[in-house]
Parts: sequence; C-alpha cells; structure tokens
Amino acid sequence: MNANLMTKKIEMSKSEAKEAGKLNTEKFHELRQYMAIYPGFEVQIKAPSKRKVELRGLDYKYMRTYILNHDDEQHSKMEKFKTLIAQDKKDGKEGAEHLEAAGYLDVREWFLTAFPEIKQTRDDHKAKVQAILAEVA
Repeated sequence: MNANLMTKKIEMSKSEAKEAGKLNTEKFHELRQYMAIYPGFEVQIKAPSKRKVELRGLDYKYMRTYILNHDDEQHSKMEKFKTLIAQDKKDGKEGAEHLEAAGYLDVREWFLTAFPEIKQTRDDHKAKVQAILAEVA
C-alpha cells in the first residue's frame, strides 16, 4: 500500500484490496490509517506491471524445429536437446522413468549458446529499429 502525494491517491494491489475488505485484518487497519492521515485521497487498485518476455516464442517446439533444420550430420545437438528435456521419459522408453528434465531457462541458455545466431539476429534487428527511430527524433 502506498500514498501517492502527486495524484492524491492511496494505491494498493488487488490482493491488498481484497484483504483490506475483510474486517479487522492487518490490511484493513492499514487502509484505515492511510485514510485518516490522508483525508480526501481516493483509493486506487494498481494493476501489476507486466514482465517483458525476452525472446518471445522461443519454446521447445521452436527449438526442436530449428535444431532439425540446422543440426550437423551426426545430429549431436538434437541428441543433447532430447537429453536435456528427458525425451526418453516422455516417450515411455524402458528404464527412463527416473530421468529428470532440465529447467526451461537452462535449456534456453544451452540453445542460445549452441546457436548464437538466434540472439545475434535479434540484437541486429533491435539495433536497426533504434537507428530508424533515431532518424525521426
């Protein structure tokens, strides 16, 4: 909970508002204190800020397709990818019941290291966009 003196609003999250709506809770008393200290302030529910997802669309399906199209002759990168995501366990192969897949962030880090052109292409595009916007300004 926060009192914004510029806009004259008492700002709170949705969960704080829900909790403040219940009598004799900690947030209820906190809101009453804010209202007593700042009479005339309006209560505003603030939406949570959205996280910017870097490399949107870089999911396992995209990675699998990209590896199939850009892997070497021995398909060594595809084998590594399958090991990382525990593909044998997903396929129900015998003896693979206890395999554990690596987390998405670890797999993504491996993928970007194995195929640096993905991140380079994104960075190049971002630089071009900035250059075009700089011309306008």
